[in-house]
Amino acid sequence: MSFEEQLQEFSKKLEHAKNIRTEEATKMTLILPFFQLLGYDVFNPIEFVPEYTADVGTKRGEKVDYAIMKDGQPIILIEAKYVGEKLKKHTSQLYRYFSVTPAKFAILTNGKVYKFYSDLVEPNKMDENPFLEVDLSDIKPAQLNELQKFSKDVFDVDLILGAASELRYIDEFKSILRYEFEYPSDELVRFFLKDLYEGVKTKNVVDKYRPILHKAMQLYINGDTGITFNSSPEVPYSIEQSDCLDPIYSDILHRLGYDIENTENGQHVLKDNEIVAKAYLYKHKKQIFMKSNSGIFFKRYVLYNLSPNSFGKLFNTT
Repeated sequence: MSFEEQLQEFSKKLEHAKNIRTEEATKMTLILPFFQLLGYDVFNPIEFVPEYTADVGTKRGEKVDYAIMKDGQPIILIEAKYVGEKLKKHTSQLYRYFSVTPAKFAILTNGKVYKFYSDLVEPNKMDENPFLEVDLSDIKPAQLNELQKFSKDVFDVDLILGAASELRYIDEFKSILRYEFEYPSDELVRFFLKDLYEGVKTKNVVDKYRPILHKAMQLYINGDTGITFNSSPEVPYSIEQSDCLDPIYSDILHRLGYDIENTENGQHVLKDNEIVAKAYLYKHKKQIFMKSNSGIFFKRYVLYNLSPNSFGKLFNTT
């Protein structure tokens, strides 16, 4: 049976995940069998160490759920969560352990979703964002090869790190491209205008040509490949997108009579059942895009930079 077929068979276990009630049951039912599928002997304490302990600074006796060992040293750290728990940022102990052990990879999982981390940004410091995220209930073809690289019989640190670095930049570029197609930036509009418009590219000029560029790009892409960008763009860094609008902003919107709709990629703000703004994670920052008079969502604000009062003014039209 091929690796793909094994994963497909394994993913059927997730159909019964709703019957799993605890973290311990998640480990035994989903997480350990997954690493067995990757070829590890999960019951060999020399190879697969549960409750791995490493003293970190003044903290003693802290444990990470599992460590995969090679030649007596940890090569992968694993933090396990209950299958019903949403995975947000990595836990503090996983972050601390990464910096004081030889392990080059850390995995955060709830048995369904697996987030793979390394130190691609700064050596010996675990990255804030995973270089690979796999939902076993919806595995993409491109993820199969990356996932198989973590199998025991082919595990190669340098090979995975090289692929991880490439994946990181691919995701960054995809994120930028998708948003540029949906919300052309000032810089992109000016780039296209440089050989077409002889006058000064003022803000009014940029705003005038932005919707035209947006339409041109959609027509070109749709005509060439059949890809459409009418739906909300995909966000590759899978924080919990429904958390984009913090409670303080949500309360303001509700007081002003707006509704909030959670989507797969973020949150929509609605007034009288019409979408007037979209909140997403863009370039690692929570941002909100306001709908213009032309119907395009390109006026962008970083939520971190908005005080509650300033945020309220964006939506208080009375």
